[in-house]
Amino acid sequence: MGSKDASYMKAIKQFNGIDFPLWKKMIEGILEFLKLDYVLYTVRSFPPTSGIEDYDEKMYEYHFKLEQWEKDNKLAKRIIKHSISDGIRGVFDDEEDKTACGFLYLIEMSHRQVCISYLINRLTTSRYNGHGGLANHIHHMLDIAYEIKVLGINLSDSCVEHYINQSIRDP
Repeated sequence: MGSKDASYMKAIKQFNGIDFPLWKKMIEGILEFLKLDYVLYTVRSFPPTSGIEDYDEKMYEYHFKLEQWEKDNKLAKRIIKHSISDGIRGVFDDEEDKTACGFLYLIEMSHRQVCISYLINRLTTSRYNGHGGLANHIHHMLDIAYEIKVLGINLSDSCVEHYINQSIRDP
């Protein structure tokens, strides 16, 4: 990476578990700027089948493309890894065969699970404190339920209603 590339990397705030969509967009932006984003969307090439016409030429081309893809994938992984906090980085196993795309996906799934746990905890433990109005409290609870649904967890209306009722009844 050149100095211009390194300065672009410094502009990315390290991901510490907050605002994953913004962080991911910034990572994809720097990978695109460095012309490495293709490793997120393409898989390693496959070797040509033996016995085909121009086999040696295609095999040479395959090795060239594979070497370039592996080099770019390794650099993309390193950029992703260095843009996350030490605490988050330590959660992931540093397997060499993991692709940049796979690594980014694991970070996303881990973040998703943390968000789901946090939101479910808020939904199940929130209590109306008598201040700010009951309608605001109910609206807040519905917002939490909506966020959970957006993350792919199917909550029935009766389940949401139950937690809202519990939050109003229990002190």
